[in-house]
Amino acid sequence: MNLIFNIMEDYTQKIEDLITEKSKEFAKEKLVGTPSNYIDNTPNFSGSCELYPTILTAKELSQQYDLGIGIARGGLWQAYICGLCGMPIKVVDMKRKGKGASYKLIDSIGESDIKDKRILFLDQDAVTGRTLSRAINEIAAYKPRDIGIFLLFEGHSNLHNLPKDRKIHFPKSDTTLQYIDNINNINNWLLQKFKQNEK
Repeated sequence: MNLIFNIMEDYTQKIEDLITEKSKEFAKEKLVGTPSNYIDNTPNFSGSCELYPTILTAKELSQQYDLGIGIARGGLWQAYICGLCGMPIKVVDMKRKGKGASYKLIDSIGESDIKDKRILFLDQDAVTGRTLSRAINEIAAYKPRDIGIFLLFEGHSNLHNLPKDRKIHFPKSDTTLQYIDNINNINNWLLQKFKQNEK
């Protein structure tokens, strides 16, 4: 049994390394002209404890939302994962600034992208809630049907500062599948996605 786990861990590590490489390529593509140390410090997952629950949740959310908006830098890794799951993705760059937050479009976002659509904001966490609140206010002007939030870390987030009427999602494990089968299924799915994207 230990041999099976060792083989699985080695294979899983290779998948995780590939995801890290691909998500950094995605960040460089989106943040052209940005200093490399800024991109190298783009928040990423810290092992399979976050990778697999994030993928399972992203696959589910891609059926519930029409557009994902990744907030750079914290939400770029999730934006990449949600894009793999088939969700259309746009990116905005935001930073806390004084008592508010700056807002800069990386991808063009217009009324036709948002009106009557289900929008999912992607970020690592919500420490003060300022960046997410500003992003939601910017998009709300285009009258989306619904707005949700997908955060990586619940423990790092101050949910009291987020709009009360928004559904907030966190990565969750699928406990209905055996651990090994679940990891192997996701690894095989990821490899198929990488092959499709390279064509």
